[in-house]
Amino acid sequence: AKSDIQNWHPYLDFLNIMAYDFNFPREGGVTGHHTALYSHPEDTSGQSADAAVKNHLAQGVPPHKLVLGLAFYGRVWTEVGADNAGFRQPGNAGEASFGRASYTNLSPSVIDQQGFVRHWDNVAQAPWLWNPQERTFVSYDDPQSITAKVHYARDKGLAGVMFWQYTSDYQHELLKAINAAAGRQPL
Repeated sequence: AKSDIQNWHPYLDFLNIMAYDFNFPREGGVTGHHTALYSHPEDTSGQSADAAVKNHLAQGVPPHKLVLGLAFYGRVWTEVGADNAGFRQPGNAGEASFGRASYTNLSPSVIDQQGFVRHWDNVAQAPWLWNPQERTFVSYDDPQSITAKVHYARDKGLAGVMFWQYTSDYQHELLKAINAAAGRQPL
């Protein structure tokens, strides 16, 4: 453990687990899910929302104090190797041709458009976008991955979910997915 969480969590009402930025684009890096629910076996870091929750539980934090984080934005790798639709391939940090990787941009303008094809990882419960012509890989959360995370939080008895950040949602698509998965009334 990196902190003495078992001694200080009793003084907190809840803890937000920022379950994103697990894989971050960098020069000479490897593509991967930045906000996976479960660790993919090819991802040697082993980081995921599930792994983070298990780490907190192992330190004695009760599940009812844990809030699982969701990402309303993506991460972009450029100059990516072409195998496996860009997943777990060498790549670099770079600017996307489409601009920002917020969901406000991805949903209406990028997902299954402009040469970007959506892929789904059944193991990690996470989507990614791949553009073979531009050799660009994008990791992000979408309604399907968010629904899986809300169900996970409910099934594990967690306090709930949180997200970064509200202004990055597109026409409340992600908020609607949270509400629907939680069994709440539509927005």
